Amino acid sequence: FLESQLETLPNGAIIVNEYSETSVKNIFAAGYCATIYNIVNKKNDYIPLATTANKLGKVIGENLAGRRVSFKGTIGSASIKVLSLEAARTGLTEKAALKLGIKYQTVFIKDKNNTNYYPIQENMYINLICNEKTKEII
Repeated sequence: FLESQLETLPNGAIIVNEYSETSVKNIFAAGYCATIYNIVNKKNDYIPLATTANKLGKVIGENLAGRRVSFKGTIGSASIKVLSLEAARTGLTEKAALKLGIKYQTVFIKDKNNTNYYPIQENMYINLICNEKTKEII
């Protein structure tokens, strides 16, 4: 019933501010239907993660209870483990950097997941992406 009044991204995600307020007065949104402020690219982004959905739910609850609580944003960190395989990510992908017009460099790192005095070590692989101009890790 509010679709025509809500500001959204092209994918339909509802744009919210740092208080999780939408463009319609007294209407809040969070979770998989809403955007979140991306600290890395400094834009509202669609990053559907349970961790940020949970945090924004708490922000909405606090604001509905009369407190003025904000959420400053996310860097989009996520991880998964399937059997013995673990993977994680944070920040921008190469594809996202290209889309934003950011010239970047990558460094591929192979190391161990624990220090050498720890009994069990496994290989760990990192693809590090940084802004070519500022050298900032993105």
